[in-house]
Amino acid sequence: MTFKRVLAESKLTQVELAKLYGVSKPMIWYWSKHGEPLYSTHARRQAALITTALCVGVDHGKLPLRAMSKEARAKWVEKMAGTLQALKPAPH
Repeated sequence: MTFKRVLAESKLTQVELAKLYGVSKPMIWYWSKHGEPLYSTHARRQAALITTALCVGVDHGKLPLRAMSKEARAKWVEKMAGTLQALKPAPH
């Protein structure tokens, strides 16, 4: 389960992914070129957890999102960002 797979198969924009991961859009661009953070930190474990959750969404057919209005899509992204960022990675 990789970030590049999430980027390709989820059909989420970089702005939406930045909200879901709780990082900046330039960070999403950097990850798309170089992969997620390699150093062992809480941020890396959090990013890996969110990537896994999004890959499961792709596997279960929840992503890519079905056709919906811009407002509904933005609301979904906000709600999902709160849920994903509330997940706690296992202690290291």
